[in-house]
Amino acid sequence: KLVGAAFTGVFGVLAFPYLLLIVTAVSPWAGSTALWKNALKHDPGNSVAHFNLAREYEEQALTGGVEDAERDALLQQAYDEYQAALDNPARTYRHDPARLFAAMALNHVHRGSPEKGLELLDEAARNIDLPWRDERARNDIEALIANPRGLALSALGRYEEAIAAFELALAKSDRYAGAHI
Repeated sequence: KLVGAAFTGVFGVLAFPYLLLIVTAVSPWAGSTALWKNALKHDPGNSVAHFNLAREYEEQALTGGVEDAERDALLQQAYDEYQAALDNPARTYRHDPARLFAAMALNHVHRGSPEKGLELLDEAARNIDLPWRDERARNDIEALIANPRGLALSALGRYEEAIAAFELALAKSDRYAGAHI
């Protein structure tokens, strides 16, 4: 019994520091927002983390059942993170300003600034041609730009143009789910 108790005591003393390390290591996984904030704490120029944190803020704003003031603050935080992603070109995969400008434009549509959204969509369209973008990827990004253009035009009461933008999104890509919803 004494040997068993001694073994248990030694094991407990040795295991406790490892348990603390494990808890510390997995604490950023408390949720996606915490994960991306932790990534940015360690790598402030991480474009992917800025983009994904922006998406998290936007999702919380649009689906979280939050009050208007909190919704507006979350959408502003999302926009700021999209801007940070644009300002810090991706180092690990293809940097895609067109996708960032389109996300920023949709953010403005959600915040009630469809005119600014259209300006950003024009900027997105000017950034479509990239050396790595093949024809199918080009069609996908054009659909990704056309769908929020339709939303912005609809918000401005320009319904004929909005319908044309939605139809373009559908015609350009069968992979862009947002255009099919």
